[in-house]
Amino acid sequence: MIKRFLSFFLAFLMTVFLLYPGKTAFAETGSQVDAKLTNVSIQDSDGNPVTEVPVDQILKLVMDWHVDQIVHDGDYFDIDIPKELDMTTSATNPLTFDLTDQNGTKVATAEVISRPTATATTGGGKIRVKFNHNAEGLHNITGQMYVYMILNKKGVTINKVNPIEMKVNGRTDLTPPPTKIGVKPGANTSDQVFGKFAKASDASHPGVAGWALRINQAKKDLKHVVIRDSITSGNGHYLDPLPNGANEQFKLMKCEYDASGNPTSWDGEIVDLTGKVKFNADKTSFEIDLGDIGTQSYFLSYKTTVDYGDPVQTNQANMTADTITPVDQKSTWKKRSGGGSMAGDLAKKLKLRKVDAEDNTKALANAEFEVTKPDGSKFTLTTGADGTVTSGLLIPGKYKVRETKAPQGYLLDSSEYTVDIASDVGTILTVKDKLNATSVKVTKQWVGTPAASVEIKLFADGQDANKSLTLNAAGNWEGKFENLPKYKADGSEIVYTVRETPVAGYTTTIEGDTEHGYVVTNKANVTKKDKPKKPGSTPKAPKTGDLGNEDWYMFTAFASLQALIVLALLKRRKTNEK
Repeated sequence: MIKRFLSFFLAFLMTVFLLYPGKTAFAETGSQVDAKLTNVSIQDSDGNPVTEVPVDQILKLVMDWHVDQIVHDGDYFDIDIPKELDMTTSATNPLTFDLTDQNGTKVATAEVISRPTATATTGGGKIRVKFNHNAEGLHNITGQMYVYMILNKKGVTINKVNPIEMKVNGRTDLTPPPTKIGVKPGANTSDQVFGKFAKASDASHPGVAGWALRINQAKKDLKHVVIRDSITSGNGHYLDPLPNGANEQFKLMKCEYDASGNPTSWDGEIVDLTGKVKFNADKTSFEIDLGDIGTQSYFLSYKTTVDYGDPVQTNQANMTADTITPVDQKSTWKKRSGGGSMAGDLAKKLKLRKVDAEDNTKALANAEFEVTKPDGSKFTLTTGADGTVTSGLLIPGKYKVRETKAPQGYLLDSSEYTVDIASDVGTILTVKDKLNATSVKVTKQWVGTPAASVEIKLFADGQDANKSLTLNAAGNWEGKFENLPKYKADGSEIVYTVRETPVAGYTTTIEGDTEHGYVVTNKANVTKKDKPKKPGSTPKAPKTGDLGNEDWYMFTAFASLQALIVLALLKRRKTNEK
């Protein structure tokens, strides 16, 4: 009995071990290498080194590193980020980025691993740099990387100098001395009626910029409040409002603010903006009439597309109300990324783009721009075949841009644009030109009963322009070909003519020209009929000597008369004899 029990028990244990073999220990594919940080720099978001910053400012952490030893595929090192820095916000993105060599070849990947929460004792995290097969056998490697983050408000001391001590692989002997940074309170915006800022770029939604407006933080009693906003760089449009401001697309929230302009709660009442957001034709500006808001404060979030893969977009907002002076606010959204920033090639440069106003995918070459520097000196930029031109390195500051020569066939844009050149990311300005267009009017006339409708085709210099009009009585037999190019590439004017699709039973004539329009006349074709014979006339009296029916008729009548006379005489004679 005991042997049978032990047999069953051992069989059960073997089954358990076979089904549940336990946790497998995976060996690391590479080895940890001792990289050394040779320099650590804390900069503002524009790339300028700083020693004192507001507690709520976005910072750029730049790290130079060096590896002496030979590295292999899978080798790695870890940079420990201290608790004084917060890597949990959207300012830190993307969470992985590539490190490339001088030829642009990917040699390593950096992964940002943040601690879940930022408190007085926790914060920061680490960045793991892992080499790939392209780094196999390399040594004496020097590199640089950077990430964006903010200060951990709970981990730093306000109004004091805070040491930022980095580590590599948990060691301080592989890093320079702690970087010291003074921390001051965030800007006090308590008296602000209207504020604007760009949100941090979101790697999960490339090509989309987030924006925010602070409305009536100062708690003034406001009436007839109107908000206006526009994209000034010309490289995007607003995303449509969603119900209840979903996805932060025109989300208007009632709120209270702290002294630094941060909502004290994100659970405020959402205001329905249905029918209140009025866009212009191409959705590059909008207007919201909030009416009388009293002392209520609001926070408005909305989004725009960022076209052409641009790393920067500029925006301007305005608020008016009965009891305040109109307030203007400008802001710039920048695509921030760790490692090799996509904006790096544009740093301290100005990129101009010229496109068709009706079709922004149509690039326009040979547009000339005059650019005025902050010191008043000028230089010229001319767009290439792709419709763009990029300046050389420029001194940061405000520049003025004005188009001086439009592309062939387009109207000159007389506007003057002011752009800011920053040290960390270039500025892009997209200028849209309208076609130097003309129109051709067509009027239809009828001689005879009109048809139900006619088709008029347009020809440019004798070639079918693939455009047509349908004219009918409902349209008063008139139409117009509009928005037509006026000039050819060589500068000569295009001659437009029209032709009518033939209408059975009508003859068509066309008169006019491009400038004055064309008149197309249709005349009904008339079929020629045989003339009817005239009715016969009364027979004429026969002439003497005529032999014909008239003689016969006379003879017969005379003979009949003679016969009647004879019969009458015979009857009278017979009566007398009785």
